[in-house]
Amino acid sequence: MHTNHYFLLLILLIFSSFLTLAAPDVKHGKLVKASTLFSQASKQSKALTQLNADDAVAIYQRKRVWYQITTQEKPPHSGWVNMLNIRFVGVSKRQGELGVAALLSSISNDTRATSSTGIRGFDEKDLANAKANMQQVALLDTYVVTQDSAIKFAKQGGLATKKMSNEQVKK
Repeated sequence: MHTNHYFLLLILLIFSSFLTLAAPDVKHGKLVKASTLFSQASKQSKALTQLNADDAVAIYQRKRVWYQITTQEKPPHSGWVNMLNIRFVGVSKRQGELGVAALLSSISNDTRATSSTGIRGFDEKDLANAKANMQQVALLDTYVVTQDSAIKFAKQGGLATKKMSNEQVKK
């Protein structure tokens, strides 16, 4: 009797794995502003239609700064939309330390994991082929502010300093 149950369970697992492989990883989103739907992942491609803000979309794949989508309206429209115009829906927020406290904790002497974000529009290939622009790095060095100049600037703005412990910052 138990052998039949195990065999049936094995068949169901194999069948479900085939369904998983066949089904695309579809995510759901909403347009944050009116957007043009293009035939290809390029602004030079044919504009198919204009979509409205708050239109619900199914998102199938990403190509650089573009998402391939299908609208939920009848009849549905399919094409490519700039990824900055879409907000994912139904995605739960990450758990853990987020917000200003987590940002400020990165400048303390604590040794915690560092929070980071992805860069929209770059894929693994772009990041692997990226090269540092040392002229831009040198330009960043010109924006360095000394503590004395920061204090002087704060006083000119009527700001006052307040010492805080790490526990106060985390709240």
